[in-house]
Amino acid sequence: SVRVTDFSSGSEYSYGDKTGSWDSIKIKPGNSTVAEELNAPPPMTASQRWNKLSPGARIGVGSAVGASCLALVALAALYCVRQRRAGRTEAAIEDARFEKQTAELMAYRQMMAKGGFAVGSREV
Repeated sequence: SVRVTDFSSGSEYSYGDKTGSWDSIKIKPGNSTVAEELNAPPPMTASQRWNKLSPGARIGVGSAVGASCLALVALAALYCVRQRRAGRTEAAIEDARFEKQTAELMAYRQMMAKGGFAVGSREV
């Protein structure tokens, strides 16, 4: 970590001319906000903030997280049930289509076996 110390009591700095010399720096008197920021205590970590909460607040947070997880599981289960129902309906439609096509194929085979579609057949 780096520690920066501001030894000036100025609040702003500006150059008096365009030479770039340190002698041309003008200091505006006042309190430096940088010094306040540097000397401020570090922000609390999440663990420290959690430990600072009252027991009732901790219970509330835990309950909210638990309820949210339970709601997500319920939504996932509902989605799965709806998908299963839709799949069952789709499968029934597809089975009916297959049965119809199979019946048509069997009828066609029977006609072919009787010679009803033979080339050169004179029966009408």
